[in-house]
Amino acid sequence: MKKIKTALAELIEKYPAELKQYMINNENRFIYQIETVLSTVNRENGTSLDIGAGFSPCSIVLAQMGWTAIIIDDYRDPGHDKVHQHMMSLFDEYSVKVISGNIFEDDMLFGSDEFDCVMTFDSMEHWHQSPKIIFKELTSRLNKGGILYWCTQLRQHKKKINCTIWKGEMEYHERLVRNPNL
Repeated sequence: MKKIKTALAELIEKYPAELKQYMINNENRFIYQIETVLSTVNRENGTSLDIGAGFSPCSIVLAQMGWTAIIIDDYRDPGHDKVHQHMMSLFDEYSVKVISGNIFEDDMLFGSDEFDCVMTFDSMEHWHQSPKIIFKELTSRLNKGGILYWCTQLRQHKKKINCTIWKGEMEYHERLVRNPNL
């Protein structure tokens, strides 16, 4: 955990001023998510795909830990244009591959890529299409021991997030956990 915390703190210092406070405020959540990926997949040098990552530091930290990190996001959210170039440079600095597009509209089924972790954090609640087709395709692209990991904010539980991990054909874990930042 200390290695992740140090890597994240150093990374946040490189973030643009407009995003820095948000990153600091959510540092514990990011650490929790990264630790969960690393401990659940339990593999060095894995490959991750983060859907709707925006400017989350999770993929960059995974890249620092030796993973191949890929992000897909359409970057249409308000405010993204102000920091977009800075963040693209930061992703490039850490060799995070960024695919700019909408996974539902742009027919992005990733060729023959295989993943150890497909993740989406605080993104699904903004999707207008059902994730069933995308999840079915992506789970078929998971390496043995790979996971599909998503977390969403729950409106009825303002202080909790729903974190779900799908691992293997029959194994399914769902946790309602206290948001580490609240």
